[in-house]
Amino acid sequence: MSVYTCDIIDKEGQRSVVDITAIDEVQLASECNKFNYTLLGSKPSAAAFRFRRDTNKPLSNKVVWQFLDRLYPMVSQNIPPAKCMEFLSSRGSPATREVARQIRPKLVDMPLADAITSIRRFPPLVEGALRAGAQVAELPDTIEMLSRFYQMRTEMSSSIFAAMIQPAIAAIVSIGMVFFNILVTVPKMSQMVTSMGYKPTGIIAVLGDVAWGIRTFWPLSLLTIGLIFSFFFFKTAIRDTFFEAVIARFGMFRNVVYGLRLTALCYALHILYKANMPPKKIFDYLIEVEKGNPMEKELRAAAAYYGNIGSLSQALEQRCPSIDPEIIYKLQVGEQTAGIPEQMISSARTLERSTDMACKNLAAKLVPFVLLFAMVMMLLTYAVTFVPMLTMCHQLMSNSRGAGGH
Repeated sequence: MSVYTCDIIDKEGQRSVVDITAIDEVQLASECNKFNYTLLGSKPSAAAFRFRRDTNKPLSNKVVWQFLDRLYPMVSQNIPPAKCMEFLSSRGSPATREVARQIRPKLVDMPLADAITSIRRFPPLVEGALRAGAQVAELPDTIEMLSRFYQMRTEMSSSIFAAMIQPAIAAIVSIGMVFFNILVTVPKMSQMVTSMGYKPTGIIAVLGDVAWGIRTFWPLSLLTIGLIFSFFFFKTAIRDTFFEAVIARFGMFRNVVYGLRLTALCYALHILYKANMPPKKIFDYLIEVEKGNPMEKELRAAAAYYGNIGSLSQALEQRCPSIDPEIIYKLQVGEQTAGIPEQMISSARTLERSTDMACKNLAAKLVPFVLLFAMVMMLLTYAVTFVPMLTMCHQLMSNSRGAGGH
């Protein structure tokens, strides 16, 4: 698919420049006919080459937030979806423009919610919530809630990143200096000692052997780094089990991670119950939202248990220990008063505030640990650089004294 920047006259007689996605110029003409555009001219868009490789990748939380945040005011004012996508495809960030270009052709034979979900780039929570919101004619409110949720996630990530960036840079520079000294400085010292007729001993000999091993077995070193990278950046059962154990041990991580998951859960329950979804369908959506996360197993067990008791709150209480008891209590109140949507939106907003506070606390607590790590690495750099030099000088002086004595 290519993106063309087109000079057109729309069906209202207004001239404008828009971006249209098409395979070739023949399909481009067909797309213009679908929208009743008169095509005056076209040229390949520069953004097409920039985003060609990324058009099928899942969207980041930031792009999801930006897109929904720009879409909400127009949808709430009952602007036609085609006009919304036309506006979004020509304004905003390059990523949101690309998303709007992908959605726009789908609007010819699809409603807005189906067109958005059809590109299969939005998170499962967004796709399920939009379909449910469209069924009860509350799509604008659904878009607003989703925008708020992804804005919260984006801001939390940004705050942690801002707090960690300077200590992380200091740690990376320190590690680089350590490896530089091991691979460059220490071997040169070892050569100097050898050229003077003495055999390196002590820490110079040890670090020289380490440097030789790294240079000789560098493919194994790269493989080790690659395995560590894949462990942390790709979803695997071992990694999920590892992080689940870490999160369970450290409360400051658990409060943020589970706070985000529980907030998403409450938003999903609010939207799905407002759409009058049957409980089985609700469990299917919740499992899809938590796919790949530790809570997925708990929700599958709760879905199976629900068939025996017929109560959502009891099923979650018995099979989902990760869910806060306060949420279970509000679900029980909602089941008795037919007010689950109201109870869940109240819980979601409370969790938003508590998770935001937990995120700020996490950032404040992590900074001293990372700075301490950076200081340790700097001390290690000092040890690797100056201790061998002092050792070498001492060895040379000892040898020279020994030679003078003879």
